[in-house]
Amino acid sequence: MNYVEAAATDIDLEKKAISCVGVSCDASAPCSIEEFTVPYDRLLFAVGTQISTFGVPGVKENCCFLKDIDDARKIRRAIISLFESANIAEVTDDEKKKLLTFSIIGTGPSGIEFAGELRDFIENEVPRYYPNLLRHVKIKLFDFAKTVLTPFDKKLQDAAVDHLTKEMVWRSDKIASWLPEDYHLIEIYLGNGVKEVKRDRIILNDGKVFPFGLCLWAGGNGPVPITLDLIKKLGKEQQDLQPVARGRLAVDPWMRVIGSKGDIFAVGDCTCFSCHDKSKILPATAQVASQQADYLAMVLSKGINMTIVENQGTVIPPYRNKLESTIADSVASFAMNNDDFLAPFQYLDLGILAYIGGNEALAQLKLLPNVTTGITGRLGFGIWQSVYMAKQLSLRNQLLILFDWIKTKTFGRDITQLS
Repeated sequence: MNYVEAAATDIDLEKKAISCVGVSCDASAPCSIEEFTVPYDRLLFAVGTQISTFGVPGVKENCCFLKDIDDARKIRRAIISLFESANIAEVTDDEKKKLLTFSIIGTGPSGIEFAGELRDFIENEVPRYYPNLLRHVKIKLFDFAKTVLTPFDKKLQDAAVDHLTKEMVWRSDKIASWLPEDYHLIEIYLGNGVKEVKRDRIILNDGKVFPFGLCLWAGGNGPVPITLDLIKKLGKEQQDLQPVARGRLAVDPWMRVIGSKGDIFAVGDCTCFSCHDKSKILPATAQVASQQADYLAMVLSKGINMTIVENQGTVIPPYRNKLESTIADSVASFAMNNDDFLAPFQYLDLGILAYIGGNEALAQLKLLPNVTTGITGRLGFGIWQSVYMAKQLSLRNQLLILFDWIKTKTFGRDITQLS
């Protein structure tokens, strides 16, 4: 049977089988939805997370999200539709201000990068296509936290705020003459959480109301249902760690899911590494997930026996294959004074990046374990671009992205609406 789309719905730990539902298509019959099971010897769990609204009423119904490609397409259509709606002659100035107010809830990397990209669109494309609407456009950011970009150092946080809220630089004095003297595109409201999101307005905890045309929720992520179900099935050892793991699978230093027999591994945002030590919990970033995946691929490719073995309540590390030892194995052997055991996963923090608009970015680079350096401006943007390109999986993708950057820089963004 040919399944064009399938999703796991349940995991049977006793039978070592995954229940799935999929859309099957056959040349001789129409497509249909079918249930099926897939047995496993070893299971790699990497389902990621889903958007978490933290129980704020109205978020799911009235906000856009930034999780997958369909979300991005929806946001693009919505932004252009709002400008088209505001461009109708009969629309009043008050209605235009409401339609062209873009609210962003959450000032982490996703929220700030979206604000930066939207700022670029307004600075470069709006004067070309909608010059009469420019003075009505606003971007408003909201967060319960008292700082933006909490993973970054304070110096870089301040640099991001200064850049986003600084006076816009327009291509000509004519464009500047269209705007009021006190015009500021971006406003940031911190230290006040969102109480409710209505169809066309945000209500903060202190009762203040902010109308919007489009609202983006970038408030954070939460576990998917199959993760929560697996946590319950794994038993007391896994559940005892949930006050720290908070809906994520606790894994040991070899990426084995705690509570399993060593036949289930997990990587990425759905995992909590070092749940026994809060200070060592890793951030939910692609950098972490990529390194975990590389480590686990190395381990599984060697055919190492990863069965969890305990001796008087102490977990014994897996035995490594001495014929295929790595530098990490050698270092771990030296540290443990034993060359029989497999090296645990070690996260190498290379730093974090964030684009803030106007061809500027923040780069917080880890030079040594306790030494970081912050780079801002055009140099930070160059580092951001270089890393972005280097992480592409093929030369084809690198060339396509490079061509897209050149095309946008030369001709501007394409705002064509295709149905």
